[in-house]
Amino acid sequence: MRRLIGGALLVALACGCNPPSDNPSTTSTTTMNSAPASGAPAMASSGSPEVAASGAAAMAGSGSPALAASGSPAGDAGKMVKLPDGLQYEDQAVGTGPEAKAGDTVTVNYVGTLTNGTKFDASADHGTPFSFPLGQHKVIAGWDEGVAGMKKGGKRHLVIPPSLGYGPQAMGDKIPANSTLVFDVELVSISPK
Repeated sequence: MRRLIGGALLVALACGCNPPSDNPSTTSTTTMNSAPASGAPAMASSGSPEVAASGAAAMAGSGSPALAASGSPAGDAGKMVKLPDGLQYEDQAVGTGPEAKAGDTVTVNYVGTLTNGTKFDASADHGTPFSFPLGQHKVIAGWDEGVAGMKKGGKRHLVIPPSLGYGPQAMGDKIPANSTLVFDVELVSISPK
C-alpha cells in the first residue's frame, strides 16, 4: 500500500511492520538516529528504499560528495566501482538514451538483499515497478546516488553501506541495524523534470 505522509512517500510492505498511520500526528515514531555527514536517513517501517518525512527534512541541503563534480556515477560496464563515500556499483548493462539526473522521475525494477543473500524486498513482490523523483531525498541516499547516471534499460548492481542506507536503525525484522544493502536495479523509464 503506497501513501503520501508528511511530504515523503512511504510504502508499507509485508516486512512484519505496521503500515504508517494516515494521521500525520501519529507518524512521529519514525525518527532520525544521528544521521551521518552524508545525510543518510533512517527509514520508515519499510524494506523499500524510501525516506520517512523526518529523514527527508534532515537531508535537505545535503549532497553526495561523490556526485558533486559530475552529477552521476561514471564507470565501465562490468567493472565494480567504489566511490569515496563507500557506495559501490557495477553496470551490468548500460542502457540507451539520456542519463537519469536529479529532478527526473525514474521507474525501476529492483531486488534488495542483505550481504548474506537474504532478500528483503523486490518490486516484483509488489506487482509493479517502483517510481520516485531522483535526487529529491525520497529514497535512501544510496539510491539517489546509485541510480543517477543510469540509462533506460540499464541494469546496475549497487552495494550500499549503512551510512547511505538505513544507518543504525533496524527496519522491521528484515533489515538489521547497520546493514550493508545490495540492490540489483533495472531502469525501466525516465520522465524528465
